[in-house]
Amino acid sequence: MSPDLSGWGALDAHTLARDHRASPYAGRVASQPSRSRTGSLPVGTLTFLFTDIEGSTRLVAALGQGFGPLIERHHAVLRAAFDAVGGIEVSTEGDAFFVVFQSAVAAVTAAAAAQRSLAAEPWPPGAGAVRVRMGLHTGEGILGGDDYMGLDIHRAARIAGAVSEVEVEPCHVCCPQLPKLGAEPREVGAHQ
Repeated sequence: MSPDLSGWGALDAHTLARDHRASPYAGRVASQPSRSRTGSLPVGTLTFLFTDIEGSTRLVAALGQGFGPLIERHHAVLRAAFDAVGGIEVSTEGDAFFVVFQSAVAAVTAAAAAQRSLAAEPWPPGAGAVRVRMGLHTGEGILGGDDYMGLDIHRAARIAGAVSEVEVEPCHVCCPQLPKLGAEPREVGAHQ
């Protein structure tokens, strides 16, 4: 039985079958527009951030009804970090966020702050540490309807899907901004 690929935008079945590490939200149309978005989305050179809780299926199974309060807290922690530097929440899907920033410095700052806050959060018994992958990519923000489209969105989602555990993986455009924030990039390999 082949997977249902409806709603996967520009990704084709061959690409998805070939790339087992493809992010579950790569190329998808936003299923839940942001609650914080009140105006139109910016265009031009932007930095895109995708997040995803590592092991969220395990967390749902372990916590049952307790997963609801955990995901609400996760969303609040991330939104606080994104809002603090002017991030614009494009959409959420389950435990994943898609956020856009006017600068790479703001995006890296938000991602680092979010990771620090998540690490300091007293999660409920049985949850362990809530680990969130984050991928950043700077590129052209092209609108298609009320959402972004284009290769740069796919690249950002692929970068997020390629990282593991508590990592923030910036693209090469974001990397020169890292020393300004007291961080150094490291190589994790090529992304398709």
